[in-house]
Amino acid sequence: MAEQPETIKTNNQGFTLVELAIVLVIVGMLVGVGSGMMGMLTTAIKVREAKELQDASVQSVISWASANNSIPNAAGFPTAAKTPQDSWGRDFIYLFEARLSAAIPTKDTICGRRSTDLTLQTTDPAATISNVAFVVISSSDDAAVQTTLTETAAPAVAATYNGAVYGPPILLAARGRATGTVVIDPNNTDIVRWVTLDELRSKVGCQGAPMKIMNNELPYGYNGIAYSATVFADGGVQYTGGLGNYRWCIQNAAGVAPAGMTFTSNIGAFAAIPFNAACSGLAEASWVQADNILIGGAPTAIGSNTLTVFARDDNDTAGTNDNIANKPFVITINPN
Repeated sequence: MAEQPETIKTNNQGFTLVELAIVLVIVGMLVGVGSGMMGMLTTAIKVREAKELQDASVQSVISWASANNSIPNAAGFPTAAKTPQDSWGRDFIYLFEARLSAAIPTKDTICGRRSTDLTLQTTDPAATISNVAFVVISSSDDAAVQTTLTETAAPAVAATYNGAVYGPPILLAARGRATGTVVIDPNNTDIVRWVTLDELRSKVGCQGAPMKIMNNELPYGYNGIAYSATVFADGGVQYTGGLGNYRWCIQNAAGVAPAGMTFTSNIGAFAAIPFNAACSGLAEASWVQADNILIGGAPTAIGSNTLTVFARDDNDTAGTNDNIANKPFVITINPN
């Protein structure tokens, strides 16, 4: 009889419930870890994109300022900025020094200024950045504006951006204007980019000092004969109100004008320009306001008179940060 072939035994047993549960737990953990990493990666990409858009907006404002001798105001920022929104589609917050924005700008709206009333403070590391021209802020992924602008002088002006109150977002341009400090906390998620006045002046092509005295020399004169010359200044932040664009003081060792000569303003009552042994020791109010200095009279002494003409502008209401230009001159009086 033929032998029967040996039956091949197969094992059809599947996963037990315990094994299946373990597999599901592991898969769940992997999915959870992957989702968390994906969320962080997405946020990181969005933050990087927001910084790139922010930098593009900053450069656009600088380019606009270079073409217009002024930075845009709040209403003009969306047009001036290449991308006025961040990567989450929310408007950038734009804070700026109002005196750098003018309806009718001049060549000195930016280049003639040496300080601003907008300051930044960082808490880690602790630092203060003075003379800030403008700030661009993104509220980042959490949409909560956490950066604060604290007004340090009345009157207060407030405005609301994305639910957060700032006071003021536009610093006042009139006398008694408010000053503000933006506080940056590294624990906040806000993305903050700022440009200082020095950076802005450099990038828009400002050259030389904010203001200067234009004359290179003064003419010589003759004893007993009428003398006539005018000293001019240019640049800086000029005064308003019709009394003259600058304030003037003249310095020499004697503290008095050369014999027989007069140094007066060109406006109104033609007030005498003060002579002093040290003009820097005189308070701003003691300097005489005028567009330029008129030099006249008839000298009564032969010789050379050495003096230094000082001019200051209205860069700072308190007078502590005014632009001050000076230039030495020699007036030689010859015999008649």
